[in-house]
Amino acid sequence: MATNRREQKRIPVCTFLTEYVDERARRGMITDISEHGLRVQRPLCPTHRRSRMVQLEFELPGTNDVIWARGEACFDELSEAPFGPAAGGPAATIHSSGVRLVTLADRHRRLMREYITERRRRYVAEIIARIPRQRVH
Repeated sequence: MATNRREQKRIPVCTFLTEYVDERARRGMITDISEHGLRVQRPLCPTHRRSRMVQLEFELPGTNDVIWARGEACFDELSEAPFGPAAGGPAATIHSSGVRLVTLADRHRRLMREYITERRRRYVAEIIARIPRQRVH
C-alpha cells in the first residue's frame, strides 16, 4: 500500500509550465499545487535525468507573475489517458511527476501561499453555499 507523505492537501489547478531538465526545456501542465509542491503531467517522451533536480517556470492562474523555482522530482509514474473530442480518441501515455519545491524566492513563496489560501477559502465558501438552510419553526 502506498503511503501519502504530503504534509498539505493540494488544490487542483490547470496551468502550463516550462521545466528545465539537464538544460533542456520541456512543456508540461500543473494539475495540482500546494505551498511545498506540485504535480506535473506531460506526454511521454524519452527522458533521462542525470539529477532529480529541475528548474521550473510557471504562472499561477489569474496572476501576472512568473514564478521561478527549483524542485526535486519525488516520484514519476506513467498512466494512460484518452484524448480527442470528449476523450473518445485513442489513449496516450502520460508521464506524471510529483515535484517538491526546494528553492523559491520569498516573494514567489508568499504569492503561492496567498493564492492557495484564497482558493481554499473560495472552495469552502462554495460548499457552505450549497448546504440547504433548514428553517426552525
